[in-house]
Amino acid sequence: MKRPIFLAVMLLCMMPRSFAIEPVWAINVSAGFDFVGATQRNFDFIRAFRSNETISGARDKTIGTYHLSIMPECYLTDKFSLSTGLRVTSAGSHFNSDYSFFYFKAKEEGLNTYYFRINSIQQENVYVGVPLEFRFTLRGDGRPSPYFRCGTTFNFRCTTKSTINYTKRYHDPTASIDSKDIPTADNFTLPVYCAAGCQFGHHNSFSVEITFPYLVLAGSMSGMHFSDGLGGGLRMTYQFLKTKSEN
Repeated sequence: MKRPIFLAVMLLCMMPRSFAIEPVWAINVSAGFDFVGATQRNFDFIRAFRSNETISGARDKTIGTYHLSIMPECYLTDKFSLSTGLRVTSAGSHFNSDYSFFYFKAKEEGLNTYYFRINSIQQENVYVGVPLEFRFTLRGDGRPSPYFRCGTTFNFRCTTKSTINYTKRYHDPTASIDSKDIPTADNFTLPVYCAAGCQFGHHNSFSVEITFPYLVLAGSMSGMHFSDGLGGGLRMTYQFLKTKSEN
């Protein structure tokens, strides 16, 4: 029984110091843009102007997101790091018809149904989230330093703003659609992503990375679409207050 313990202790002593747990801390401030493929939702209260049209226009729709983050990062080794923090994300989507307008049900009175004629509906959903990311850096004696990142963000919807663009030629100025009648995005979304980038500098550094793939595993970032496609993006990060390694 003592022999395995002795061997384990010897292996730990022989482990390179670059893999010893001597955390190095830094603060990251980042801004980025991501997009994800989307498919239109089907609603009973919306119909196309013509039966052979689709409401959302082209099939290849996307939802675009902008995000700002502040994230402490812990380097467990000189290559592997873990980061988390706070992220604010704004997700925008555009819902329109192949034709110049589509119909939005206003009300039903007996056998009669009344509709608004709408050019498009634009929606912006704002999320506050907690990201969790892992980074592997291919460090060497020189700079710049390439790296790979993977992570996810636990997003919680805070606000929703829907803008309705009516067809003025047909729209009754005395009537309008209540914003409460516009579907909102899910309260919780879980995007996952991978990225590859390059870091310039050391204790105060700047990095640029390309995100791909970008997927939304849970929830949708649009009330009018499903976030069910592949996406990608771009992020820029400034790192500062990095402590010095004792290795």
